[in-house]
Amino acid sequence: MVPRVQSDFMQRIIEIRYLVGFLGEKSQCNWWPTSFYEASSIRFLEPVFSRTTPLI
Repeated sequence: MVPRVQSDFMQRIIEIRYLVGFLGEKSQCNWWPTSFYEASSIRFLEPVFSRTTPLI
């Protein structure tokens, strides 16, 4: 079982990675030319991540 401190740390890393990914998008700060977090990407990801796509 994962200790609580380690679990909290991993959750924080995931949140930071998501935030950086979102801020880097073309429609935000334009750090890279992608649009992965837009609504159109959900249709692209559905076949690959069919069980977790509704969570997005």
